[in-house]
Amino acid sequence: MDLVLYDRNGRWVAEDTLLDDLPIVQAPYEGSFAVQVIMAGCRHPRGCAVVVDSDYGF
Repeated sequence: MDLVLYDRNGRWVAEDTLLDDLPIVQAPYEGSFAVQVIMAGCRHPRGCAVVVDSDYGF
């Protein structure tokens, strides 16, 4: 699973594309961001689920 973080203008800010199932990204500054979740290895016939959490709230 991979995470990509974009700023409010749609510009790439950070990503975690390591080969693991616990990606972590950190915003380098305060603001509004969008998180793209990539689950390329999902093979479940009904799809896969993800939980996004923050140490600082949303």
